[in-house]
Amino acid sequence: MTALQLVNMAKLLGYDIIALTDHNSCRNAASAVRAGEQAGLVVIPGMELCTQEEAHVCACSRTSRPQRRFEEFVQGKSLGIPNRPEIFGHQLVMDAQDRILGEEERLLINATQIGVDHVLREARRFG
Repeated sequence: MTALQLVNMAKLLGYDIIALTDHNSCRNAASAVRAGEQAGLVVIPGMELCTQEEAHVCACSRTSRPQRRFEEFVQGKSLGIPNRPEIFGHQLVMDAQDRILGEEERLLINATQIGVDHVLREARRFG
């Protein structure tokens, strides 16, 4: 589902607030926040970070602004394996109206080189 679809489905279900935490990415977070504002739904932006131990940790923030810097850090700690859309599907980056802005080239399902014991410190460092 796209961020716009998630926001609208949550609104239809009567939710007041949701968090969007893509796997090892937050490139759709700002669009989800904007879609939420348009729908009257609070969207907490975040990332589901897969640590080197393959633990999945949700790191959320109050706005999508610090997410970009955090994603750059996580990208630098990623294995850099390219996505194979024919196997794993396309990893699209979309705006608040579901228009495609781009596509994430790196495979996002892999563990990063960030230990679970470092996630809290790094998440705080990036806000």
